[in-house]
Amino acid sequence: MRMFLLLLFVAAIASSVSCDLLPTPAEPPNFEPLFDGKTLNSWEGDTRFFRVENSVIIAGRLDAPIPHNEFLASTESFGDFDLRFEARLAGAGHNAGVQFRSERIPDNHEMVGYQCDIGTWSAGLIWGLLYDESRRRRMLDEPEQEPLRKAIDPGGWNRLRVLAIGARV
Repeated sequence: MRMFLLLLFVAAIASSVSCDLLPTPAEPPNFEPLFDGKTLNSWEGDTRFFRVENSVIIAGRLDAPIPHNEFLASTESFGDFDLRFEARLAGAGHNAGVQFRSERIPDNHEMVGYQCDIGTWSAGLIWGLLYDESRRRRMLDEPEQEPLRKAIDPGGWNRLRVLAIGARV
């Protein structure tokens, strides 16, 4: 398995199914932070693979491979939401993601639910694509690659947004 780090800055979520790249996020006044910028309080996951450094959640390690999928999960539940965050990949890995409307599979390390994908796969860029984790195990949409190439900075921070209202993402 390849080593990688997913650096994630979780900006905020508005409580009140499109996962897309956000060119310039305007933060509505009712946004509430999911992450305090210091700790993983209100989160659960294996601390061998998740930590906070410089006000950023870091997933993975550069010094050792992750043996299988690992997930950091909020201990809170949300109905409709507008999640906005920044992410970047570092190291040799090519793929990560942010799960939502997901739950842990009992007695398993996996989760089942939707994922806003980050990185690349065999068909190209997957930044912002919607993946159905541990159910259909496939991308639910495959947009044109050229707009993605223009929108992302492969080695830098990229803004993403997941808007979930009712049954629509």
